[in-house]
Amino acid sequence: MLDGLDDIKWGELTHAYGSAADVPDLIRQLLNDDEETLEETFEGLFSNIWHQGTVYEASAYAVPFLIELVQSETVLMREGILSLLSCIASGRSYYDVHTRTPEERAKPEMQAKIAEEKKYERAAHEAVRKGIPVYLRLLGHQNPGIRTLAAEVLSQFPEDGIQIIPAVRTAIQNESASTVQADFLAHLGTLLSKTSNLPQDEIDACVRLLDGLLGAQNPPVARLSAAVTRTQQAKANTPNEAVDILVEALVHEAAYKPTGQQPTFFSMLYSTQPVIRELGAMRGVPVMSRILAAATNSQTVHECGRDLLGMVFEDVDLSNWGTATQRKDGVRHIEYWYYFRPAPPIPPRSPSLTGLQQQALKAVVESDVFWETVSNLLSLFGLPTEREALRTFVRDAVISDSN
Repeated sequence: MLDGLDDIKWGELTHAYGSAADVPDLIRQLLNDDEETLEETFEGLFSNIWHQGTVYEASAYAVPFLIELVQSETVLMREGILSLLSCIASGRSYYDVHTRTPEERAKPEMQAKIAEEKKYERAAHEAVRKGIPVYLRLLGHQNPGIRTLAAEVLSQFPEDGIQIIPAVRTAIQNESASTVQADFLAHLGTLLSKTSNLPQDEIDACVRLLDGLLGAQNPPVARLSAAVTRTQQAKANTPNEAVDILVEALVHEAAYKPTGQQPTFFSMLYSTQPVIRELGAMRGVPVMSRILAAATNSQTVHECGRDLLGMVFEDVDLSNWGTATQRKDGVRHIEYWYYFRPAPPIPPRSPSLTGLQQQALKAVVESDVFWETVSNLLSLFGLPTEREALRTFVRDAVISDSN
């Protein structure tokens, strides 16, 4: 095992912390059966060849040995290795991730650095891609964690979706563990949304599978994941049954929470609200308004209000915002801030609204839970920040004929 590991000139390669000379010993130590030693070794390897979303020159060279290890039943860290392979497959270059301002990116020397590191990114992705036959086999492994993570790795390769999607669909049909099935469905959604030229008969087969899993006879976490995936796939044409599940999960979270394996559930729930935007404004605004009216979780309601405003006021770019959350005297405070530069000034919005903007703002005004959180959100949209002032603004606004 690990033949050829020492043939590579690791000392001439680099990773996140400089020379990659330590990589072969770290890989070899993954054969150890001492769990404490393994954990420390694996953390070191992980952070060296994948760090905060980035990959390096040595990453691609390590991958073939990781693929070899993940096939061995005697290797204890197989789940961790699969997770690392998934991260490497989706990794980006350091300067591409960390150079955010347009001015800095535009410099010729930075463009040259990014171009050079893009080679490492492509090499790492292609190295992991060579293991697709292995990950496909692992979809049927007896260990549910290995099954789940094999699907996660496969979801990184939509360019091979025509081969991968039927296998994942079959795995979903054969899966008896609801949380694993939910994870499979999430990864199917990723593949469906990014795969080009998928044959229509395979699309139809996936739609039949998803629609069947929306039924009340299925485990709630699987129904929720199927609803998310169906919405990603159908967008504005999503069936009402799937939309109702999305709303129900956000309003009555406990009804969809499985016993044990909570990370799966919260991953599904985290995907639910953003995917509602896929419905488009005409369907999304009424749906988000329903959530604002009925949900009691302050975080859910505030995030829904944010997404609702972003849907109807398209002149505000939400993609470059970060948030800081804290509690003061028992009250939740959220401050929105603009990445890497001061937020562009937003002048007070004129009292002229479309019908959808009016509907969205009415939902915000009427939500008691929304106003339990103190934030600068409304000011970033040029809107009144006090409840009664916003109510007056909506009441007196001139409504245009357009949506």
